[in-house]
Amino acid sequence: LSMTRNHLVMLAAAALYSLHGPSVSADWPTYLHDNSRAGYSTEQLALPLDMRWVYTSPAPPEMAWEGPRDEPFEGLQMRHRVAFDNVLHTVIVEDCAFFGSSVDNKVYCVDLATGKPRWQFFTDGPVRLVPTVVAGDQDAGGLASAKVYFGSDDGYAYCVDAETGTLVWKFRPRPSRLVVNNGRFISQWPIRTGVLVDEGRAYFGASLLPWRESYLFAVDAETGGTDGDRYFVRRLDNVTMEGPLALLPGKYLVSTQGRVPPKIFALDDGRSLGSLSGGGGSFVVLTSDSVIHGPGNKTGWLTASSLDTLESVASIKDGNAIVVAGDISFVLMDDALVCTNYVERKELWSSPCRGGLALILAGDTLFVG
Repeated sequence: LSMTRNHLVMLAAAALYSLHGPSVSADWPTYLHDNSRAGYSTEQLALPLDMRWVYTSPAPPEMAWEGPRDEPFEGLQMRHRVAFDNVLHTVIVEDCAFFGSSVDNKVYCVDLATGKPRWQFFTDGPVRLVPTVVAGDQDAGGLASAKVYFGSDDGYAYCVDAETGTLVWKFRPRPSRLVVNNGRFISQWPIRTGVLVDEGRAYFGASLLPWRESYLFAVDAETGGTDGDRYFVRRLDNVTMEGPLALLPGKYLVSTQGRVPPKIFALDDGRSLGSLSGGGGSFVVLTSDSVIHGPGNKTGWLTASSLDTLESVASIKDGNAIVVAGDISFVLMDDALVCTNYVERKELWSSPCRGGLALILAGDTLFVG
């Protein structure tokens, strides 16, 4: 699933539909499939992929932060470290695809077979990250009682009904005046972490600049409320939470910060547990014992850091994306796709691959974007 200029090409969606018909057996309900951001589904897609439809955006998406200049800096070709919103990412649940748009400030639900809109939900600012869809009553079937969660640059986190697009609740940390960011009017506290849902709690951050306060939230996923011991509103200083949150069940919440390393937070009350070592970047992938993040330094690499000690344990030069499936990792580099036993740090195979920026694994097939 990718954005080529302003065309959203639903190749993977079409393949899933052609394999299973209207009832898709394996959903892809959040960014990179799950809250660990592993980018891996056991679903085996039908090959070759078959183009079913193309969505054309009114204009190409523009990122919240401009990238580095094309010319080298001090002899180095700089990498963009805050590219979390460079495309319109999508998720798939049942027979629908969902995506947000930074172009027209909307979240879309479209029919997976035809691409025709089922509903659209307007916000007052760019929606820069993909929604999270949480299934409802399994006995009801379809999207009945399922919810869609997302954040907007207007400063609100939203929950809407997955079947109708009707607003269930919205939440913002505090009223704010609008400011101009890269040509768009936005809140001083935009929601640029997406909304991560786990064990009945919806987690998200409101953040823009490190010299202004930021906020981290855990609210009731059903009501948007904060009353009770399970929920919190945490004020944070000297952080910039931008890019999808990731979660290790029962332990940690991880937030990327773009130009500086990610931060670790406690799930129960949102207290800061420190920052990781190595570079920054706008994505993280969690394993049982560590977190992988990047491309975080000025010239681009992936860093693996221990969740317990926060120290760097490994680095991968020129790494652009990574998928982790059990003990095996697949790393997309500038000029190769490399398979490694992640636990033993042993390379298993390497295949030439140039120009790749995105990677997912479905069944036993890797897809490079």
